Amino acid sequence: MLLISIGTVHTFRRHHHRQQSSFVSRNDFDWRLAREVFQHETSNVVFSPFSIKLLLTLLYEAAEPGTATQTQLEVALCDPDLNRTRAFYAQFLNASEQTNGDYEFDIGTKMFLDKAHGKLPQAYTDLLEATYRTTIDRVSFNGTKVATDRINSWCEKVTRGRITELVTEDMIQDAELILANVLFLKASWKNSFPDDQTHNRTFHVTDGETVTAEFMNQMDLYDYTDHEELGAEVLRLPYKGRQFSMNMLLPHRNVSLAALTNSLTPTMLDSIAQKFVREEVTVVIPKFRFNYGTLLNEAIQSLGISDIFTQSAALPLLSPTNEQAPNSTSKNKIQVSKMLQKAGIEINEKGTLAFAATEIQLVNKFGYDGEPIVFEANRPFLFYILDEETNALLAATPRKFLQTRFSVDYQPFEGPWNDDFDWGVIKVLVRSGNRRWYGRFNRCHFVHFQEVLHKAPSNAVISPLSVKALLALLYEGSASPSETERELLQALSGGNDQTVSKLQTDLLQYKQMQQDLLITDRVFHDVSVTIMQKYHSIIVARYNASTQAVDFQDTVTAAAQINEWIAYNTRGNIQNIIKPDTLHDALMLLINTIYFKGSWSIPFPTNATVERPFYTGKRSTASRFGPRNVPYMKQRERIFYYKHSDELGAQFLRLPYDKNQLSMVVVLPDEQVSLGQLLTRLTPQSVHQALADMAEEEVEIELPRFSITYSSSMRECLQQLGISRVFTDQAELPLISRGRTTPLKVSTILQKSCILVDEQGTEASAATEGTLVFTILNQPIKFIANRPFLFLIYDEAKGNWLFAGKVEDPLRKNDFDLKFIKEIFKNHNSNVVLSPFSVKILLTLIYEASDTSFGNAVSNTKRELASVIQNENIELTRSYYKQLLESAQQDNKDFDLNIATNFFVDDFIEVINKYQQIANTHYHAMLEKVSYSNPTQAAATINNWVSQHTNGRLREIVTPDSLEGAVITLVNVIYFKGLWTYPFPEVVNNVKPFFGSNGKQSVAQYMEQNGQFYYDNSADLGAQILRLPYRGDKLAMYFILPNQDSSINQVLDRINSGSLHQALWYMEENEVNVTIPKFKYDFSEQLNEPLQQIGIREIFSQNASLPLLARGRGARDEVRVSRIFQKAGITINEVGSEAYAATEIQLVNKFGGDGVQIFNANRPFIFFIEDETLGSMLFAGKIENPVF
Repeated sequence: MLLISIGTVHTFRRHHHRQQSSFVSRNDFDWRLAREVFQHETSNVVFSPFSIKLLLTLLYEAAEPGTATQTQLEVALCDPDLNRTRAFYAQFLNASEQTNGDYEFDIGTKMFLDKAHGKLPQAYTDLLEATYRTTIDRVSFNGTKVATDRINSWCEKVTRGRITELVTEDMIQDAELILANVLFLKASWKNSFPDDQTHNRTFHVTDGETVTAEFMNQMDLYDYTDHEELGAEVLRLPYKGRQFSMNMLLPHRNVSLAALTNSLTPTMLDSIAQKFVREEVTVVIPKFRFNYGTLLNEAIQSLGISDIFTQSAALPLLSPTNEQAPNSTSKNKIQVSKMLQKAGIEINEKGTLAFAATEIQLVNKFGYDGEPIVFEANRPFLFYILDEETNALLAATPRKFLQTRFSVDYQPFEGPWNDDFDWGVIKVLVRSGNRRWYGRFNRCHFVHFQEVLHKAPSNAVISPLSVKALLALLYEGSASPSETERELLQALSGGNDQTVSKLQTDLLQYKQMQQDLLITDRVFHDVSVTIMQKYHSIIVARYNASTQAVDFQDTVTAAAQINEWIAYNTRGNIQNIIKPDTLHDALMLLINTIYFKGSWSIPFPTNATVERPFYTGKRSTASRFGPRNVPYMKQRERIFYYKHSDELGAQFLRLPYDKNQLSMVVVLPDEQVSLGQLLTRLTPQSVHQALADMAEEEVEIELPRFSITYSSSMRECLQQLGISRVFTDQAELPLISRGRTTPLKVSTILQKSCILVDEQGTEASAATEGTLVFTILNQPIKFIANRPFLFLIYDEAKGNWLFAGKVEDPLRKNDFDLKFIKEIFKNHNSNVVLSPFSVKILLTLIYEASDTSFGNAVSNTKRELASVIQNENIELTRSYYKQLLESAQQDNKDFDLNIATNFFVDDFIEVINKYQQIANTHYHAMLEKVSYSNPTQAAATINNWVSQHTNGRLREIVTPDSLEGAVITLVNVIYFKGLWTYPFPEVVNNVKPFFGSNGKQSVAQYMEQNGQFYYDNSADLGAQILRLPYRGDKLAMYFILPNQDSSINQVLDRINSGSLHQALWYMEENEVNVTIPKFKYDFSEQLNEPLQQIGIREIFSQNASLPLLARGRGARDEVRVSRIFQKAGITINEVGSEAYAATEIQLVNKFGGDGVQIFNANRPFIFFIEDETLGSMLFAGKIENPVF
């Protein structure tokens, strides 16, 4: 059964006795009336309460004030304030007269007055014409034929011939006047249904009765909700022009239409609008066409409006004036005899045709004209939290990964602007921060940021205000005049000390807010250091900052005290920013914390949040992993401040917070603009202009819900912005402390920030820490790899692990994902090096050859191989490999990287042309014919090709014996030779102990150096992680060194995709003493069993389905993989690394050997139970359907 808000669809009719209900309030008049009509009609119904309300409003205007007639009619008013009711109808009827190319809509209201009746009061007729667009037509009801024809002709004209007989001669006999309202609507669906998708389907009239009907079908985005409380699915079908829409309510299968009708209340209908979510919906609805007519007297009376149908009706303004009809017998005796409605509707693929007499089908929604702006943040965007009163940027980030009007006025900040430093910090950090996939900052040059940002998206959140607060504390401690003071003042204010004063004022005001925004500053100093009284007085008075003495000699206790203070002032969001190891040489820590928690002025409905794709690159350009599904918060048709900047190619949206002057401004690049391009264009001036130009607009918002935790060394960023002297031995900071003869300098400035944005609002925190030390070198972190460790060689631009390995003994010569790596590592107690990438690309080529086995069912072969596909999307995978391989082919003076793939195909086999084109176009795979009947020659051909592409490092990947039965051999080679960005000094005979996993000790040649490297001691992994970059800013090697109390296998057990990514995320740039052994070894492994252990099995069996690969004798869907084999090697020394791998996949005729068998009982089967000792069959049977 199906219910529509404009009618019901059934196929049979039954009558019930109508019960009169009690008086009803005006708020639910429409739906109480609809329920009265619906529940007493079991046939199809189409009718409009609006039209009836309009006519009843005309009667209300004619009623005598204070009478029961007027009181009863009052419930039909659109608003209890009569003036607002009049304004509504005037506006609606005026809008209906406007021409619209998207639909036809006509509405007419007439009063047909008998000529003998006399004139009505002029004030009343003027009101009808001016406000209700109602004209008066005088006819003679004595000449019923002429009057009938006149009324019906008018009705036929308005409805375009659809209603030709509204009244009959019998109906108008004895009439004094007739109030009639007629409408016509012809509207096209905003998303029309394809004609070719219309098919006959079954319509379930009742549980036991069905009919066949024509059903339309299409899939598109619609407003939809499955309303559990109502017991129905609700769908909104908009018409072109957005003035009309059809809402369809489909009862759940266990809910009757009568029960649904009884559940309809205004409150319930309001909840539908609130629960609507824009979803991709497959809509299957029947076409229908019917007419409907009904006498409404009883329905109107059941709602408490009864006086108008009796002789007690008090409708004096419908009576003639005394002067006009002194002898009239009708004065004050006018009453309603009939209220009749006729209507019809037709629903088809193109839209709706609806017509009615005495009713209008759908109401108009008024607001902003035209389509709403769509703000769909499904690609990288910027946001910042702005104090609109003081213009302070509280937080900023690159994010890569309406029925009521908002009434709070927005006054953009008019200046003077002093945010050059803020935008400088943002642009430098997000540019350099995007050099690496995991969002950490490395040694990248400013000029490279565009390419880097495009290739390596990451999330970050920073607080420029927190950095500025810390720099202001340093400024107060600098000598005057001095170069240190000049640099700090220039960065903070462009050299204007008045701006520093404004910053002080702003910070003091913030610190008075306490609840939503909490900013604190504290100087932690060693007990041996005395803070100058003048400095203490300044920071207390101007910044409301405090000081605290701690014992930095007890590093553990000191770190705990400081971290406790930070956690308290950031509501527990930032913890353990200070590590004991960092305090060994510290004399003083200047720390600023900022915490903000704000609720949106207009919260996002939680039930509207849905998962949608998020595009990390342009939609037309496939990213490495394709679009990722993320939860999107939604706001529909609300009023927000918005601006599209043509200059920047971006949208600016203001999301205000409740109860304060803060707001989040989201900056979304246009689809054709990358985040890197937007960052290039951003200037403080262009942002100021965009904010000043923001205006109220109706906006549909789709914004990802997100959470970011981020930490960064600010030192390099601040140096790029001109603050360098404070980090050197020449730093001039004499006003901070006394008691030490050695002057102070800043060793590090670190910020850790986090933000949570959800439907309710935003929670953001940041802590910035500056460490002051003596102007001598402090002790670096030590990274001494003198025990077994893991390493990864990572393509940071593409997100690939090109090589992964572990070192058990440096002198021994010997997700494609972590599961594969771990499966190999756990079975070897010797050195391992392998290339997951090389295996993945070949398995992807095998995936391309697989196909569905039965009809549209996905074959097991394809299903198992899908794990190697990026996001299980083959188009994105193809684009990913094509982009990567093209990049590898480009000459690079800093490193050598060669990736090559070849098919060695038997002479009698023909590779299918389409497959060959796919392999060549997307995977750069070439084809070469060989004769496997001469295995010696075939092996020589393959091995020569491998040797050539690995610079002679791998000379043999196959032997003549290993090619027995082969018809196709796929080979991939990868070769890399790179120089360290920071080479190790060569030291002759630097021999030290190496402690093996088995407890044995050996000696190895070590390399050592001190330098700034990305490093983390991961408690989750129980290991230290070190990044050694190669020249060219493309590749890096990662070392994972288990802690002293952990073994390499224990670390492997803790590693998963999430934990490893998290550990890489937390890496920070530190001064590190690196000690690692030199090593060189080769490794080879047959990979059949490891791959089967992680779920790739069927390609090795006779069930393998690879029909798209080749044709020819023994080839067409008759091949399987016989073996997958890889040889690899690596050399690590002071100048850099050389690594190489070759992977071979051999295909044979699948009926020519054993292979792994698969018994998959997914179809009918026979079974028996046998006594194997006696050979007796105890039970036998068959299974046709295992479900019972």
